[in-house]
Amino acid sequence: MQEFKSILCPIDFSNFADHAIDFAVKMATANTIIHFCHSFDMPVRVDPFGNQFLEVNLTDMANAAQNAMNAKIQEYKTKYPEYNFEGHFEIQPDPAVSITNYADKLGAEVIVIASHGRKGLKRLLMGSVAESVMRESKVPVLMVRM
Repeated sequence: MQEFKSILCPIDFSNFADHAIDFAVKMATANTIIHFCHSFDMPVRVDPFGNQFLEVNLTDMANAAQNAMNAKIQEYKTKYPEYNFEGHFEIQPDPAVSITNYADKLGAEVIVIASHGRKGLKRLLMGSVAESVMRESKVPVLMVRM
């Protein structure tokens, strides 16, 4: 089996993402760095005149994301002390673009991503980030379903 140096594991802080992280750990060795990546869009509201404005404080959002990422890294360092975890978050309207760009920047050898398994109207309305990542990625993508 190939020994990976860098695995990218996009997370949305759901149980689905935790399942994908556990799968990434099974693929890793003590020399592998498992990179968590979280991408979120700014919540913008549009008034009846077409003006856009933020609904929340951007600094507060960034701090909350950083705190959540730090907690997730600590959780997995405690759960798997022999493995290396790092985290990154980004404000980006398209999570798939954020994930594939970050994979390129890292030189990740594989992306391990959770799929929520949505079908029908939910998939049409919410889209599939995992599917978009599979289409756009330059590196292999392993989609993990619960």
